[in-house]
Amino acid sequence: MIVLIQNLHKAKEYKEETLHLAGSIADRYLASIATKNLEAPEIMLMATISLLLAAKLEQPMSPSFQRMISLLPEESRASVSKEKLVVIEETIIKELQFRMHFAGPIPFLQRFQRYFNID
Repeated sequence: MIVLIQNLHKAKEYKEETLHLAGSIADRYLASIATKNLEAPEIMLMATISLLLAAKLEQPMSPSFQRMISLLPEESRASVSKEKLVVIEETIIKELQFRMHFAGPIPFLQRFQRYFNID
């Protein structure tokens, strides 16, 4: 799943923070549902929506569901639809209780660079 997230991230040329946030969202969601013995969504759907959620939070322009689906491998596109992604997106947001961000190293270091004027 992470390899797929990385491939989509690279194709979209997103910021590094977006990649880390997507991995964090996927990891936290899967850990949360595992403790409740719930079934995980398909890997293609999970990877795609994790990156879309992260891009919505980190990127200056809102991502396109259809564009992201078009970047998936040819054999996987048939199993991924915008409707399925929207359902999983809602499930993830509710499961994580709207806590999408995490305190990662990049924003932490950027803050200190600004604070000490070493941009």
